[in-house]
Amino acid sequence: MENGTSRCTHQQHNPELRVLLIDKSQLDILTDYMGLTPTKASAIIATAALLTLVTALSSGPISDRIERRKLPVVAASLIIAARTIVPFLAAKPWTMLIYAAVAGFGFGFGI
Repeated sequence: MENGTSRCTHQQHNPELRVLLIDKSQLDILTDYMGLTPTKASAIIATAALLTLVTALSSGPISDRIERRKLPVVAASLIIAARTIVPFLAAKPWTMLIYAAVAGFGFGFGI
């Protein structure tokens, strides 16, 4: 800040850090809350990442066909917010896969 420039946090310049924090929280949920081993939890996280990608890519064209921006963005926000409830419905690993699928759908729909 001596030369008039502002200091930025690591989080502003490092989106990978945000992803790692999300993965860490999923790992904590799967190991501490659901009782899985770290190896099984890692497999669920990897599967969830692929599921998120597939559902995001498949829901994007749906959003494009609507030809409006506000409705898909509002719907995506509600979908992404609703996904947080899923892991609390049952303490089972499959709920994290549903969580990932709903998140991917919301992300793809809103972009």
